[in-house]
Amino acid sequence: MTEKRVSWFSIPGLSVLLIFLNALIPMPLLVGIQFVILMLSFKRIRLVYSLVVAFAFVFIQSYVCIMLGTDTITLFLQQFVSISVTAAYWFTFVDENNIFEYLHLYKQLAIFAAAVAIFQYVMSQLWITSLATMSWLIKDQLGTPVGRSAAFLNEPSYCALILFPLVFFGIYQFLGRYRAAQTFRLKPWELITIFAGFFFTGSSTGFLGVAFSILVILLEYRFSYRQLLILLMAVAFLGIIYFKVSFVQQRVNDTVGLIVGKGSLSSVNLSTQALFTNKNIAMDSFVATDGLGGGMGSHSLSYNKFINQYGPNIALLNNFDANSLMLRIISELGILGILIVVLFLYYYRFRRNGNESLGMYRIISQMCLCYFFIRLFRFGHYFDCGIYMFIAMYYQCYRISKQGRLPNKNGQVENAEKD
Repeated sequence: MTEKRVSWFSIPGLSVLLIFLNALIPMPLLVGIQFVILMLSFKRIRLVYSLVVAFAFVFIQSYVCIMLGTDTITLFLQQFVSISVTAAYWFTFVDENNIFEYLHLYKQLAIFAAAVAIFQYVMSQLWITSLATMSWLIKDQLGTPVGRSAAFLNEPSYCALILFPLVFFGIYQFLGRYRAAQTFRLKPWELITIFAGFFFTGSSTGFLGVAFSILVILLEYRFSYRQLLILLMAVAFLGIIYFKVSFVQQRVNDTVGLIVGKGSLSSVNLSTQALFTNKNIAMDSFVATDGLGGGMGSHSLSYNKFINQYGPNIALLNNFDANSLMLRIISELGILGILIVVLFLYYYRFRRNGNESLGMYRIISQMCLCYFFIRLFRFGHYFDCGIYMFIAMYYQCYRISKQGRLPNKNGQVENAEKD
């Protein structure tokens, strides 16, 4: 678990690099690169049988939806093929022995992205707007407000998502009950860079992820003064963000207002409007199909079908990805999709086994869980920003905890069970 130098010309190096180039390289090309590498390593392909079964059920469900007219073969295949290739890629190349290789490579690029975010924020304060964003290179950044950093990602929230795994490890270094086992640590200058870059994204979703992370860490402790202290720190952190960051306060107020029945969709900020509009449409799709869902890739069709009932002043935002992975799963995969997510996260959780040498794998598993929580809440794409790398890590941490031992010198867990 010590730091190991890995070449950027290796498969781990190229894989991590592709995650950070998501905004610069079209997704079909990224999937195509993964497919080529996978075919060149055909004999190494590893499949998780339980996921193959899950994919088979999704295939059947979406086929039924195509027959019912709620989905199209084109929309379905675009998503299903891309997800299959991406999942096979990451579950093949992330194994018990190289998790830390990927994490160290990821750390290097995340620190660079954070440094760029800090530079952009400084430029925005100096009113050098041409350097405050990369809208001249990345079209999605055209709508990024000056003062919020996106580095070289699509938007500030995506930058926060990319930086979040290191933010979690940084928080754990200070608050975690098992931090003595944390061998993957950040140096002081790395912590400052990551936290500053993360803060300058101004992502309310990122801040929510921090609060959730603190809650997960809190649950490691039995009820004690330390637990109370961490809880007070979390409340204080959220309070400072709420009162000091105006657009976060606006989003919270608008969201709470809609929940309690005050205000209207047409009068709230665009982020809240996109979330609630897609929430309504996802539920419309769920109810209209009796819980079956519209089929993988069908949310845009459901959006066009139901949007008119929510008024003429609704901006057409996130009509393809539903603004949230959970909303998209509800809309497209219905009860089946919900069951797959819940069962995967529960069954492949890190198992308590009393082996203190596996403590770092417990921490990685918790990080992956918190990362996936953010994805469920905000980001509706099925396969961008490295989601399958962290899903694969979550699964590998489970396997190691289940066996109760570290990989041997050949990088394999002896007598490992197949799932």
